[in-house]
Amino acid sequence: MDIIDMFYSWALKNGWKVSLSSPNHEINIHTHPILKGYSIDTSSAYWRFINRFSNFESEDGSRWFLCGADYRNTYAINEFAWNEFEMISLNNTIDLAQRERIKQWWGWHLPIALSVNGEYSYWAIDLKENVGSVVYGYEPEFEIAESVADSFEQFLLDLMSAKQ
Repeated sequence: MDIIDMFYSWALKNGWKVSLSSPNHEINIHTHPILKGYSIDTSSAYWRFINRFSNFESEDGSRWFLCGADYRNTYAINEFAWNEFEMISLNNTIDLAQRERIKQWWGWHLPIALSVNGEYSYWAIDLKENVGSVVYGYEPEFEIAESVADSFEQFLLDLMSAKQ
């Protein structure tokens, strides 16, 4: 069984609210206004994941995976943006050099899941140093992150075995 299918089954059994994307819906990496700026392997499990689901959130809604439709430029006032934590950091910068470091860091890390369960935190795919690995960061300094899995697939396996 494919890792995405395994995780989908696990999530449903554990009370997650999951919606599948409409059939034949696939993001065009070359024209997508946000994702075209990231070096995502379109044969990867993560690419399959964001194309397969339109919603993937915990039962209480405090944790969610970003799906293809979440990577957009406009949001309602009460919604979290896919890059919410980058925007929080940028709003708290003290100088232009710090602002550029923050932008550069987030340009190398694609957020894949967000949490407001307790402290604000996220998981992201590293696209610069340990390409494909998953990192975890949290407030107040979102750009200080630790590696938690060597791959998206390992990250899902760890979630299913409650290591994350």
